[in-house]
Amino acid sequence: RVFPFIDAADLAAANGSAVVRGNLIRGTTGAGVLVDGGVYATQYLNNTIIGGTGDGVSLIEQSQNVTLNSNIITASGAGNAALRAASTAQRGFNADYNLYFAGSGADAVHWQRAFNSVAAWWQESGFDRHGIMADPMFMNPAGSDYSLSTGSPAHFAADPAGVVRNTGAFEDTF
Repeated sequence: RVFPFIDAADLAAANGSAVVRGNLIRGTTGAGVLVDGGVYATQYLNNTIIGGTGDGVSLIEQSQNVTLNSNIITASGAGNAALRAASTAQRGFNADYNLYFAGSGADAVHWQRAFNSVAAWWQESGFDRHGIMADPMFMNPAGSDYSLSTGSPAHFAADPAGVVRNTGAFEDTF
């Protein structure tokens, strides 16, 4: 599924929690995914999130209890980040097995400061121990084909406890 915009009503379960799984999220104005003040558990699992004109994933206000696992998250352009979390939006956060790609001057992660190395991000935050910061090697992003090319670092990089092999929304087709 491709979502240029997902309304909050499309995500919330009866108890307010949500699982967003296996989607290509692209074509947005601003952040690819913007989490604004939610307190219920929201899990983003095996998605490919292409940052629009802003960050790939942006957590703002009093957002909490967000989990990112086995996603490809991208951003491009100076001042943007694949993942950005405001200092007020970090409570209950968890992340692992994600692939972050920052192009054209963007940062991979901005968590009170910029991180462009998985080792530094993991050592300081404790998140994404199994994360990757690299070009995901999409087949043809200019043609909107975000499946993985041969040699992509996202192949077989998903959480082994999950049900898919690849990080991101696309399984192998070869």
